Formats: sequence, C-alpha cells, structure tokens
Amino acid sequence: MKTKLLEILKSISNYGIAIIFMRLTPFLTIPLILKNLSVEEYGKLGAVQAIVMTMVSVTTLNVGSSNFRFLRFTDNNFSKLYNRLLINTSNLIVSISVILIGGLGLFFLPVEFRVPGLLLILTQSIYTYCISLIRAQNKSKVYSFIEIGKNSIYFIILYILVKYKLLEVITILFVFSFCNILFFTIILLLLRKQKWVNVVYSKKIIKRTLTYSLPTLAAYVIQTFLQQSPLIMIHVPDEELGLINYANKISLIIFALQSIVFLAWPYFAFKYQEERLHQIIFKSLSLLLILLSWIIYFSFESITLFISNESFLPAKHISIGFISVYVISILGNMIDTSANIANKTYLISIIFFIGLIVGLLNYSFLPKEILELHPFLPLLFTFVVMILSRLFVYTRKSLFKCWDNYFLTFTMFNLLVLLLIS
Repeated sequence: MKTKLLEILKSISNYGIAIIFMRLTPFLTIPLILKNLSVEEYGKLGAVQAIVMTMVSVTTLNVGSSNFRFLRFTDNNFSKLYNRLLINTSNLIVSISVILIGGLGLFFLPVEFRVPGLLLILTQSIYTYCISLIRAQNKSKVYSFIEIGKNSIYFIILYILVKYKLLEVITILFVFSFCNILFFTIILLLLRKQKWVNVVYSKKIIKRTLTYSLPTLAAYVIQTFLQQSPLIMIHVPDEELGLINYANKISLIIFALQSIVFLAWPYFAFKYQEERLHQIIFKSLSLLLILLSWIIYFSFESITLFISNESFLPAKHISIGFISVYVISILGNMIDTSANIANKTYLISIIFFIGLIVGLLNYSFLPKEILELHPFLPLLFTFVVMILSRLFVYTRKSLFKCWDNYFLTFTMFNLLVLLLIS
C-alpha cells in the first residue's frame, strides 16, 4: 500500500508542477487584461469562453476517457500493437467529430466573435485530445513541459500585445488558438515515434469505444454546461457578467487542485482497484479542498487587489459560492470512479441528466433578483442533489466504494459554514 501511494504521489507531484504554473497564468494575465479591457468587455470574453468550453466538451466525444479504460499497461509486443490500433482508431473518431460538431459553434457564438471563436473551438478540441494521449502514457514530465511551455508563450504574447496597445477580446481569442496550434503540433511530433498519429478503421474498437465514451460524454457535457451556465443562462448587464466571470476565475484555484489529482488519478484508479487505497485518496482530497476553501475566504481581498482592483471586491460572496459548488462537483467526480470501474457508465449519465433537469428548473423558477444576487445557487442545489443521488444509486447497486461518508459529511458542513459567513 505504501509503495502504491508513493507511486501515485510521485505522478501527482509531476503533474502538479505543470498545473500550478498553468493555473497561476490566468492570475498573472488578469491584471494585463483588466488594465486594457473594461469590465463589460471582460464579461463578453467570459461568455465566449463559456460557449467554447461547452462545445469543446462535445467535439472530442470524451474518447480520451475510453482510451484510459482500454489501454493495456503490460510491456510486450502484443500490447504495443493493440494500443497502437486503439489510439489510431480513436484518432479517426475524433477527427470526424471535431469537423462535424465543431462547426456547429457558428450557431452559438456572437456574430462579432464567430471567426476567432470557431477557430478556438477547433484548435482547443484537437489540443485537448492530443494532450490526453500524453496523459494516457502517464508521461507526467512531458505533460508538464508542454503545459508550462504553452502557458509561458501565452503570457509572453499577451504582454507584447499590452505593450503595443493591441489587446482586445478578439486578439485574446486568436492568441489562445495560436498556442493550441503550436503545441498540439509538438505533441503530434512526439507521438509519431510510437506511430500514434495515424487513422485506422476498426469496427469492433469503434463500437467498444463509443459504447464506453458516449454515456460519459453526456455526463461530461452536462457538467461543463452547468459549470459555465451562470455566464450563459443568467441575463444581466455586461458589468455584472464581468463580476460573475471574475468569481469563476477565482475558483480556478480549486480547479488547480482538482487537475493535479485527476490528471494522475485515472491511470492509477484502474491499475489499483482497491477500496482502501481509493478511500485514502478521497479523504486526502477532501481535507485539501476544505483547507484551500478557507484560505481563499480569508485572503480574497488581498488576492483581488493584487490581480485586479477594488471594483471586483463585491464578487467575494459569489466566488465563495462557486468554490463550494466546485468542491462538491470534484468529490462527485471522485465518487463516479465506482461506476467507471464497474463499467456502468450509464449510471453516471443518469446522475448528470438528473442534475441537468434540476439545474434548468432552478434557472427557470428562481426569481431573477435572487439569481442576480446569488448566481451560484442553481448550481449549488444541482450538485448537492447529484452527490446525494450518487450515494443512493451506487450504494443500492453495491458498487466499489471509493468514498468515505464521514469525510464527505465533514466537507459539506464546512462549505455550509463558509456560505453562511460569506
């Protein structure tokens, strides 16, 4: 057990270097952006990015998760040939999907941002899939190099644009796309050595891949939509939308911890299917999330004044609300490991469809005044219902138990206290 934990921690630490740098980049760029964009323009940028992220969650069909599930980790010629066939078939699926589904973004993007927005959807989709292939090999150091390089280039280009007074919403979107193109090209060159860059048709693998990935895709798309929904579903002036966008950006600190753990965890979750090990990881993650949430609460003013200005201080209660939502979401994703291991991914889809219905009902029936003041409430109600549904369904199905009820209760209590005092 100790050896396995050390192996997991080593992988997490390698990913952590990249993720800390990656999540710090938005905080370093926020002062650059906000000194050159108004709060209203920042709201528009957030709305476009919300649409892009939602579309990207669809275009790759979540094939990356299927690759994690069906790749073979033994080092022999048969496994290498099988893995090559699996990945090259996945390449075919994703290539067709990105072209067909990505183009639908034109119908959702604002007219003034259609060209850069569509380009970002296509390039981000390809980059997201390519980087998942690096993760599938558990090459955490390569992953770190790519992410750090990509974010460094992004920051440098933004700085140059600011210096020459060329920073606008459109140029920011084009910079994102350029960085995606540059680094998914580098990834493809790295993957050529293993012959993972071809496209192959295998009816059997396509059927198995889609049978696994499509149920999880529904869950992934719904989760992405719900997380971006305050920027899409709540109709407020651009200035208030800017505050919501800023509050979401603060929650990136929480997502940094999620990313550090989840980038390494899928590989080990399937490699070591032991309840005790999974529960140790769940407990550790719960404690870290609680600690980080309280740190953000007490340091919000200092963080805000450092990366922006006092006009964003009113977003504190919104930020704490979103952080509470995302903590519950992260623990829910950990609990979903039970269904993934049991190959019952349809249960995850059912949970997320319940969440989608609850979320849409909240947006429809909560008074507009409440939504404007507490834009996180629909998500909070939604993710609480979803995590309770998981516990009920997975316990009834007697699935692999990867969570701890006491630590989950303790986490929920802390979040409730945070919400009440914020």
